[in-house]
Amino acid sequence: AEFDGIRLLKELEISHDDLDELEKTISAEVLAQKNIEKWEGYAAWALYSQVGRKLHKNGALFILPKKVDLHKSGNKDDYSIKIVV
Repeated sequence: AEFDGIRLLKELEISHDDLDELEKTISAEVLAQKNIEKWEGYAAWALYSQVGRKLHKNGALFILPKKVDLHKSGNKDDYSIKIVV
């Protein structure tokens, strides 16, 4: 069966109406080591499922790194460090 993040939130009685509050609640639960296995499943759901990505697209917790190709980006100076003395 496919993981259902919305069902988990309902099961834990956590609202997903306010994304900031939702992510604060998830962070607090994880830091307190509560429901770790459930939150691991939720993280995969939030990162890789269409519904999870849509729910968290404007959030701060579930963000995959993006590959930067300096050869195709055009201006390599945008990525260099310049020291001015």
